[in-house]
Amino acid sequence: ALPTSLDFSNFSYAWVKGEYFQSYINSLCVIAFEFQVVMDEPHLLYRGYVQNVGWTNFVGDNQVLGIEGKGQRLEALYIHYSGPGKLIMQANVENKGWLDEVSNDVVCGTERQGLRMESIRIRLLNVENYHVFYCVCIKGLGWQSWMKDGEDAGTEGSGQMIEAIRIRIAM
Repeated sequence: ALPTSLDFSNFSYAWVKGEYFQSYINSLCVIAFEFQVVMDEPHLLYRGYVQNVGWTNFVGDNQVLGIEGKGQRLEALYIHYSGPGKLIMQANVENKGWLDEVSNDVVCGTERQGLRMESIRIRLLNVENYHVFYCVCIKGLGWQSWMKDGEDAGTEGSGQMIEAIRIRIAM
């Protein structure tokens, strides 16, 4: 017989093939409920390769990545983007100029080469209603204005290095 009331202390939870299942456990029956998590808004996690530090921990939307005011250059950026479309990045690196564009979950810039990132462009591809905003902290100049959707953030060719960056997705 099915229970007439449910005691939630007897529920178990599991992920099966990307779907969330919740089951009531009773010696004679199992009632299953299926839930799907739907992500409405895009989200970012990003980390950087910083001079004398190496790879940093991941930070989330709109958090500071890097070490501002200490003269330690940001050399590479790695962004994990979850949401519609695709995120594209391009870095301008000391002695190399503009590198090829890369998509999210790929390193943008250089690591272990001792080269400073001087400017960066970030944009969303095939996404309506959302924009990517980003601002950089330049050694000796501080935080620069917010840029968006592929605009240059930094000081391309000036010999100044990016120390830190903030990135966010918004409508």
